[in-house]
Amino acid sequence: MQRLRKEIDTKSLASNVNQYIEVYNLGVDGDNSTWLLDRFENEIKQRVSEKEGVLILVEIGSNDCEWISKKKETVTSKEQFEDNIKKLAEIGQKYGEKVVFVGFTPIDQSKVDPIPWNHDRSYRNDLNTEFNDIVKRVCEQNKLPFINLLEKLGENFQAKLVDGVHPNSAGHEQIYQIVRELVFG
Repeated sequence: MQRLRKEIDTKSLASNVNQYIEVYNLGVDGDNSTWLLDRFENEIKQRVSEKEGVLILVEIGSNDCEWISKKKETVTSKEQFEDNIKKLAEIGQKYGEKVVFVGFTPIDQSKVDPIPWNHDRSYRNDLNTEFNDIVKRVCEQNKLPFINLLEKLGENFQAKLVDGVHPNSAGHEQIYQIVRELVFG
């Protein structure tokens, strides 16, 4: 997000158009779709005065599909996750001229099954793909753009993960370039 903000600021300052573009990163570490949904509309209302020119990028879900071994279930059920994504899409369309969902990044399951910092939990490729497909399906149903990072980044992306889940600097750069293409064409 910082890379996108920097480029938008640079382009805005370099142009002769007297236009200010604001970029907000509303991400919270450890967030899941339920928690985002609880604050999403209020966060947007505080920042957006009119729909025109507003681009909303939503990337959520990795923490939803985290597997809890003792309970033999994900943090968020697939049904609840789909309902949350539908509601996020609806709210986004209410305030944004363009709403884009960014899919999941590939994971290195060998490093996060179990998660080193929480041995009762795991990130799993099968669940990562299933939850990514839910976001994709909701976007198709609502005619919203979906950036399928699982397809665009591929398995070789695993080398660009710090800990099996979170991208390193090179990984963030690659994601930025893909999202940038959508934003700037």
